[in-house]
Amino acid sequence: MRKISFLAVITFFIMLSPAFLSATANEAGAVFLTIFPGAGPVGMGNSFTAISDNALANYYNIGGAGFIENNDIILMHSNWLPGLAPDMYYEYLGIVHPVKKWNGVIGGEITYITPGMINAQDATGSINIEYRVFDAEGKISYATKFNDKLSIGIGLKFIYLFLAPDWVIRTILPENSGSGEGIAIAGDFGLLYKPIKNYLNIGVSLQNIGPNINYLQSSSSDPLPRLIRLGFASNPVHDSLNDFVATMDLIKVLVFGSDSTGQTFWEIAKEELEDTWMGIGVQYTYYNFITGRFGYFLDYSGDRHGFTYGGGIRVKQFKIDIGVDSDIYGFNTSNYRISLSYQF
Repeated sequence: MRKISFLAVITFFIMLSPAFLSATANEAGAVFLTIFPGAGPVGMGNSFTAISDNALANYYNIGGAGFIENNDIILMHSNWLPGLAPDMYYEYLGIVHPVKKWNGVIGGEITYITPGMINAQDATGSINIEYRVFDAEGKISYATKFNDKLSIGIGLKFIYLFLAPDWVIRTILPENSGSGEGIAIAGDFGLLYKPIKNYLNIGVSLQNIGPNINYLQSSSSDPLPRLIRLGFASNPVHDSLNDFVATMDLIKVLVFGSDSTGQTFWEIAKEELEDTWMGIGVQYTYYNFITGRFGYFLDYSGDRHGFTYGGGIRVKQFKIDIGVDSDIYGFNTSNYRISLSYQF
């Protein structure tokens, strides 16, 4: 059995995420990477970093996948913020597969979001063009368990933004030589540590670590929404009849190169706290059949805050879940996710 210092791993993660380099998500490109997938985590205030016990570990904390012992597939659909754009939808596919000869778990995910069809006109209105905008991401991952308490994982993702086809750029903006497509490659790193079995899990995850997203045929680029997540979870009740989990996530968006010149330590600390998202939640499952969830999410600087809720039903190896976070937004909208999972 391999041994590794938990402190050494934590130090490695801190070195990858300098404390003085931070910014809010609206300063980054490819912000769709900050949208939380999965009905289960959403129902618990978007907190899952210290749980990550199914295919959603691909997104929340790939380090948790090392503890997974069965194949798991999750499909999710969401009519995303119809109060903002009625034709917008968000799709997610995640999968994990334990491989004994590799002493670990391989996984992958695909994310797709589109606001629907976009109508573009030139300045005179004589040219009217309709096309579909979308963002997409594909990822492969690997996680391994070092011992009964510690697992780490790594993932590599390809990010693609389709803002407009080239012929639209040439037609509507003939003076612009750029492109409406952006690409980037980034990595995710995660660990899950279980110092007290069933009573305390600690998860740390770094996401979207890599160079800026570059727009094709153009010198412009935007920083990725690099995230650091710190999560805690406890499962004090766990038997054949009842299962209760409590969890909390702290999430910070990092954009390398932010300037804090002239600010005092306390001003920086206040700004960092205001830019940190927090999610807390609980989950209760009865007889491994029916599950209820409740949570709260807070993003002070982004003016998102409110309660979340959801639930699910398991029938043999299949499970269907729904998660709702409509109340966290500052405008009138419904917002829910439906997930279907299969474990085998």
